[in-house]
Amino acid sequence: MLDGACLRPMTAQEITALGAVPGFAPPIGLSGATVFADCLVADSPNLVAARSGRPDFASRARPVPG
Repeated sequence: MLDGACLRPMTAQEITALGAVPGFAPPIGLSGATVFADCLVADSPNLVAARSGRPDFASRARPVPG
């Protein structure tokens, strides 16, 4: 709950409606949705982020600064 609102993952249809591909939609550059992340992510070691946003293309992953 966040200020009385229930949070839930987006459905595949909702992700597609934003112009993103489910499973390949990084929050970087995403507009039209509010993205929530666990604050402990910043303290987690060995995380990487990729930004291709396409199922047929893999961009170079970079360590997430912490």
